[in-house]
Amino acid sequence: MTLRGTQTVVDLLPDPEAGDADRVPQAWGRCPTRKYRLIWDNIPIWYEMRNLGNLFASHGACLVADTYTTAWAWTSR
Repeated sequence: MTLRGTQTVVDLLPDPEAGDADRVPQAWGRCPTRKYRLIWDNIPIWYEMRNLGNLFASHGACLVADTYTTAWAWTSR
């Protein structure tokens, strides 16, 4: 959460396109007409989740990752 945008973080995050090339043409997933893939950074706005979800979907945007839910997870890499 404090090293956003640094090469260290870029190296740790998985490739967002990996394993996804075949899903878009098949309209696989919650956002079959997606134009944009978004990463949510920081604490979710819980009381606005439905409104934000509808807004993103109306523009063809999908949230595919976030920083908050994994910020406190420990993995041995």
